[in-house]
Amino acid sequence: MIKCECGGTEFEVTMVTLSTVRVTTESGQPKQISGTKKEQPIEFNGSFVCVKCRKSYSETDIVKASEDSGQRRCICGNMRFTATQICYHDIIVDGYNNFQRDTGIGESEKPYGPYRCTECNAEYETLDNLDEK
Repeated sequence: MIKCECGGTEFEVTMVTLSTVRVTTESGQPKQISGTKKEQPIEFNGSFVCVKCRKSYSETDIVKASEDSGQRRCICGNMRFTATQICYHDIIVDGYNNFQRDTGIGESEKPYGPYRCTECNAEYETLDNLDEK
């Protein structure tokens, strides 16, 4: 778990999203903006701000903190693994039941093994027996 110096564990982030906006114009000038619908985030933009004390952290700060947070490590020292996860998506289909777009993950199950190290390809059935940093 990542913690702020104040002990806070919740952070706000700004994400760049695609939006659909309807603009009503009058004489070529925008008059009214309505119908904004935010889609899936497409890019991180900015910093992490602690909800408790409002201190700002960069993405680099957060990555370093997560690396130092007691994660399990492969024998090569890496902390990232591929795994399998079942996810249930809500999707939009047309009148012929053809996929149109994904609206995001509605529900997901816990990831499970085999786990494969993304650096050295060592394979583990579980991460429970790996050393923590």
